[in-house]
Amino acid sequence: MLFSSAVLGSTLAIAIPQNTSTISAETVAAQPAAVNQSAPYANGVYPNTPVNYYKSGTQLTSTMAQFMKPEATVTIDGANATLSFPAKSKSSADMVKKFTVNGKPTVRKGNAFEVIVPSTSINGVLKGYVGIVADIGEDEPFQEKQPVDIQINTSSIKRPRRLNLKS
Repeated sequence: MLFSSAVLGSTLAIAIPQNTSTISAETVAAQPAAVNQSAPYANGVYPNTPVNYYKSGTQLTSTMAQFMKPEATVTIDGANATLSFPAKSKSSADMVKKFTVNGKPTVRKGNAFEVIVPSTSINGVLKGYVGIVADIGEDEPFQEKQPVDIQINTSSIKRPRRLNLKS
């Protein structure tokens, strides 16, 4: 057993290449990031981006607009967009029991609701669904569940710089 371990150890020592480059966090971080030429928007955080909430299939203001601020924070990271929809107040946020965007559930963070969607989808109508439960002093709380169309005004979101690849 002792002999086979010694042979195995020397075999491994011989098999390891002696001239290898080391990749560390410092060397990776120093390299420029690749630009995705097909990305619709430049990476970045875009606070106070205007948002409209419409009754599904219309241009009529949804009841959702009573609970939510008319703005969102849009964070673009390549192919993904993180959308943060703030409620008007803590009590408004507490009433929102379910909120999905394009079929994906939002996650409540403070008084805002966040979801990650493809960045290519934010220039169109986002299909939302909301469930509201409000205690209005009656025996039974007020409940409303309905679809909502969400339209983000993307005009303030920067487009990516295009590389000039001509030789």
